[in-house]
Amino acid sequence: GKGVFHPHYDSTLVINNLYVSRGNEVLDIGTGSGVIAIHAAMSGACVTAVDKSQRAVRSAQYNAERYKVNNRMLVRQSDMFEGIGDDVGFHVITANLPFINRTPRNAIEETTYTANCNVYRQLFRGSQTRLKDGGRVLFAQANFGDLGSVFEMAEQEEFDIGLVGRKKVPDTPYVFYAFECRRKRE
Repeated sequence: GKGVFHPHYDSTLVINNLYVSRGNEVLDIGTGSGVIAIHAAMSGACVTAVDKSQRAVRSAQYNAERYKVNNRMLVRQSDMFEGIGDDVGFHVITANLPFINRTPRNAIEETTYTANCNVYRQLFRGSQTRLKDGGRVLFAQANFGDLGSVFEMAEQEEFDIGLVGRKKVPDTPYVFYAFECRRKRE
């Protein structure tokens, strides 16, 4: 839909590393068009897809119906974990969030820019109480994002982080990544 972030290499990397089993509970944060959530639902997962943009919610709902997974995919408007209770647990939390550390000036720029990478701090903090035992967070980033800050935030929230996918965009300096995080063992 117009004004909704469209799938790209970053979404593909997350999808290619999204291993879920039938019945797994998945939360897709910043769902946009719903592409990651739809793939999880097509794998048999029960998916909650959230986005703060009403346009994105409408787009994800439309696409869930189009791909006939709306019976396994709940789409709702929520800013990150705002509408998700602390007592709700997920096997996998996915996110394709803004990469660039810059203050957005409007809703369109919010799909690309994040002031001080705050969306990642929210992702890691919120995931702490919402991941089931053995659960993981799978998210996209890029070499033009603030990787150092993202790694530092994961460490501060006691997550181990590992690279699970990489894609260089042909004829450009751009590289997209998929990372997986798990809670550190005590």
